[in-house]
Amino acid sequence: MFEAFSCTVGKPEAPSAAKSPEVSHGRQGRALSGTKQGPATRPHAEQAEPAAPGVGSSPPTGKRSRLSPAPAPPASTAKRQKQKPDLSQAPGVPARLGSKPLRLIIVGANPSEHAWLSGHYYSNPGNWMWRILKDTGIAPSNIRGSQDDGKMQEEAGVGFIDVGVGHPCTQLCSISTDTFQSWIDTFYGHLTEHVQQACKSIGCACGKCGCPAVVAFSGKRQFMELMNFGRPRRDRLKKLDTGLQAAGPIGWPLPATTELWVMTSTSGASPMTNEERYATWKDLATLLAKLDHPPRPTRLFHTASAPLTPTRLLGMSQPHPDKPRSLISADSVGTHHYLELQVLLGKTATSFLQPVSFFVSWQGVLTLAYRGFPPPVANLKRQIEASHPGLESENPGSRWPKTSLGALKDNKRLTPDQLKALNAICERESVIFTAGDDALRVRMDTAGVALYECRSCEKLLAYQECKLDTEVDSSEATVEEQGRVQQILVEALDPNYWFSVSKDGNRETHYRGPHLGASLIHKLRSGSPAGNTNRSGLAHAVLFGTINHFRKKVEEELPGLYAWFSDESLHVTFRALMG
Repeated sequence: MFEAFSCTVGKPEAPSAAKSPEVSHGRQGRALSGTKQGPATRPHAEQAEPAAPGVGSSPPTGKRSRLSPAPAPPASTAKRQKQKPDLSQAPGVPARLGSKPLRLIIVGANPSEHAWLSGHYYSNPGNWMWRILKDTGIAPSNIRGSQDDGKMQEEAGVGFIDVGVGHPCTQLCSISTDTFQSWIDTFYGHLTEHVQQACKSIGCACGKCGCPAVVAFSGKRQFMELMNFGRPRRDRLKKLDTGLQAAGPIGWPLPATTELWVMTSTSGASPMTNEERYATWKDLATLLAKLDHPPRPTRLFHTASAPLTPTRLLGMSQPHPDKPRSLISADSVGTHHYLELQVLLGKTATSFLQPVSFFVSWQGVLTLAYRGFPPPVANLKRQIEASHPGLESENPGSRWPKTSLGALKDNKRLTPDQLKALNAICERESVIFTAGDDALRVRMDTAGVALYECRSCEKLLAYQECKLDTEVDSSEATVEEQGRVQQILVEALDPNYWFSVSKDGNRETHYRGPHLGASLIHKLRSGSPAGNTNRSGLAHAVLFGTINHFRKKVEEELPGLYAWFSDESLHVTFRALMG
């Protein structure tokens, strides 16, 4: 073989009358001398001896010289090279969210090259997305497939977007975490912009009515990256289950009422059975089937001057036992619209609740009972019943005015002696109420709808408060109202009352465990008089001092028995609206 090559690429040609026929372009695109070279001091090609046949020149036989130009690549290779996609000329895949409220937004990681070239989401024939959407009923029957992804917003209330919108790449594993997380701000910006447009389309002034009911991530990777963004390394998620998620990412731009789901991947490259692939999508389809499309206005206080409660406030119900929470149609609570309730509240006079006794209720729940609902509130409750017959029957617990203070801890049960001790404490600590001190009255000049995540109202998704009429009605509860309360209180005098107090249920988990519902309530305001300049705040501060003294006495005699609800959660329920 040759010991050296003479390369002429990029160099001036030798001063020769004619180009040497032995010079050709061979391996790796270099121009090679066809002569056999000797040591490094050997003269250049123009001084070389004539090449032997078959070495540097084409022999008479017509066979190709070893250093003659390389043949053209096989047709199949050339074809593959010509088919390499030119993504710069492709239509691309923009976010398809529309300008109206959606039931569902499906979030991918980033567009595949196939989707980028076709201009449609999940267009690769090997992707199961459109088969799943049609088979589960999420996509209506008139939707053909990916080519109709732009119709899904109007037809089904379903939008599409990628975290890496505008960044095509088929191999998701090749995208680094840093790259992925660099897309987050833009992704959140798209969601925020859509919600603003959706709110504007329905005349919403709060900026939240247009939020989707569900955001579903079509794979774990994208949600995992969002969840780990901004977290210390030690706190980052290592694994993730599919289905409804209990928490959202740091900085997530949508409210808590927008459910977050992580779905099984629809990629054909994901090894799983059809049953596994369809499982979470079927669960999601069941949920979506209960949501209206287009969504009906169900927000409370839908005015520009007041913030609004979460989307579909009255379209949310008790969660499935296996799910943190679930959305359903507003039909389940009849035709109740809070705009009408707001009018009723505005016409209800300010009134007062008079505390009457601390009381050990059934299952050992400690409460503060009031003498009875004053006439303005009692009349409000009747008007709600008459104007909204679709509401569920009133819970017995809200038929008499009380504030629940605490519940027995889980696995605790009162003994007869403990009940006796509690009754003695209640009797002693209730003496202060017999004087009828106005400073202990609860001034009810506001009422609001609480959308709660637990029965104690220590976790609220939203609370929208409305001022009652400034006209003050100081009249006491009617005899009927007072009689209803007394009927409850006298139960404690029954020798067999311990059996009701010691029953299972209504322990700490009952009140603090996940349970979604909505109630019309009046919130007590905790704090010292110095921190409350309005009259109701001053009265509530005095009342809280009395409540805290009662708690202290219970803890002194029966330590560790009760779980006390936070001061901020204490309230009086006027009427349960849902759940």
